[in-house]
Amino acid sequence: MGGFGSGRNRQRRDTVDDSLTLSMKDLRRLGFLHGRRSGVVCWNWGDALLARIGVESVMDRRRAYIRLSYAAADRGGRKRSFDYLVQLDGDSCRFGGQQWYFRCPACDRRVRLLHLPEGGDVFACRHCYDLTYESAQTHDARYPSLRRGVSALAHWMTNSRADARAGAPRP
Repeated sequence: MGGFGSGRNRQRRDTVDDSLTLSMKDLRRLGFLHGRRSGVVCWNWGDALLARIGVESVMDRRRAYIRLSYAAADRGGRKRSFDYLVQLDGDSCRFGGQQWYFRCPACDRRVRLLHLPEGGDVFACRHCYDLTYESAQTHDARYPSLRRGVSALAHWMTNSRADARAGAPRP
């Protein structure tokens, strides 16, 4: 029963919250999804500038892409420059307009968000960097027992009421 390495692995995985995220929603808000535009996208923490990338977008009938250019330190601490294209894919909406998606540069998935975690080279989807959400790594230990059935729920409720009547602190 169990052996070395069995059981749950409690090692924390990288999350999307720990990475720089480039979203289609932000590009639309900043005006990059109309015609040919160029500018800078910045990430701030309070008053401090965390990161800045150059963005150039080309949106016409034949092609749609954005060019990202930035400098980042690799895992060894050396600064490297990056300049590459990210293809965009669009769908027509039922009542007019266009819904845009990134084509992940690493796996070619259609996604609305691209992430650059610490030590990453290019913006890619969360699947390519094996990123998870913070909420997926935290949970309340009572919930799995509640999913086992109504009897477990009834047992939990009666024990909670008995504890409350006895003046015990609630879990």
